[in-house]
Amino acid sequence: MRVSIVITNYNYAAYLPAAIESALAQSHDNVEIVVVDDGSSDGSREIIARYSAAVMPVLKQNGGQGSAVNAGFAACSGDAVLFLDADDELLPKAAASVARLFADPGVAKAHWPLEVIDASGRATGQLWPQRELPQGDLRQRLVACPDYLTPPQSGNAFARWMLEEVLPMPEANFRTGADTYLFLLALAFGEVRRSLEPLGRYRRHTENNYSGRPFDDRMSELRRWFDVTLDALAGVCDRRGVAADPAAWRRNAWVYRVTKAARRLDELIPPRTPFVLVDDGDWSMLPDEQRRPIPFLERNGEFWGPPSDDAEAIAELERLRAAGASHLVFGFPAFWWLDHYLGFADHVAGSFERIAETNDLLAYDLSGLT
Repeated sequence: MRVSIVITNYNYAAYLPAAIESALAQSHDNVEIVVVDDGSSDGSREIIARYSAAVMPVLKQNGGQGSAVNAGFAACSGDAVLFLDADDELLPKAAASVARLFADPGVAKAHWPLEVIDASGRATGQLWPQRELPQGDLRQRLVACPDYLTPPQSGNAFARWMLEEVLPMPEANFRTGADTYLFLLALAFGEVRRSLEPLGRYRRHTENNYSGRPFDDRMSELRRWFDVTLDALAGVCDRRGVAADPAAWRRNAWVYRVTKAARRLDELIPPRTPFVLVDDGDWSMLPDEQRRPIPFLERNGEFWGPPSDDAEAIAELERLRAAGASHLVFGFPAFWWLDHYLGFADHVAGSFERIAETNDLLAYDLSGLT
């Protein structure tokens, strides 16, 4: 099976060589590498020229991520296509694993966890996502909600036959966020397969066009991507005869629920007041002018994963409470904590007043029971 690796780049000259080298280092014997430069002005094209004997350059005017994906797919020929962000990297076995995952012709999408690295390429010890990815026929989710756990763009590959039906995507709507369009539409086409092992490296840095932005800006952008994509998904489901309830999607999809929960938080917690947020890292709510969330558990201000046991959870909560945290908030999908960490749940219920309970969040006042 031919695997196409399409690297999409815009002004990431600092990271682009590592991305290209990781694509060239694949162990699979049938790999095609396409490098799309979306009108960079930082020396990226000179870097691409150095590799022109080994990769297929696609040089275009700036049009955004969606247009880069469209151009890269138009230029490639692989049976499976992996879109690699230029600030990320692949592990050497990625393409071989993709070929294995797509051995069944009914597979529309494959995905895998990514090792998290910092701006300089040092491993942080984290995986993203941290929870186990789903696999199988996920089309039943389209009856109520199309959300499913998925890695960012560099942790996915798509069947060519699926991409031929959904691309080109509407470029004006996806200057960023093109992966959202592909993730959601893939559900309507067939099987999703996974690798439990990481096959790439996801770079976290301040120049990231999406994750580095304020929470409210990200939610606004994500809602816009979802609005366009859900309309397209409804059309795909209709054409393919897939059972779906598009009216329910905008009630149940993650971005709409998180937006509603954030508005409720602003009603409950005074501005700039520190609070503990249990969300499994899914909300990615960073401190800003309005909110002061503390991820739980945290290390250096970042979510570090769930606690090992009840004692660790209780001790950490009490440490943060003593340091000034005023509230404890459980946001979906982390409600499972209260069923898994029973001692921690008893401590919270017996010590603090519950001040809010909705389908999207639970909130407790950490000043203690009155």
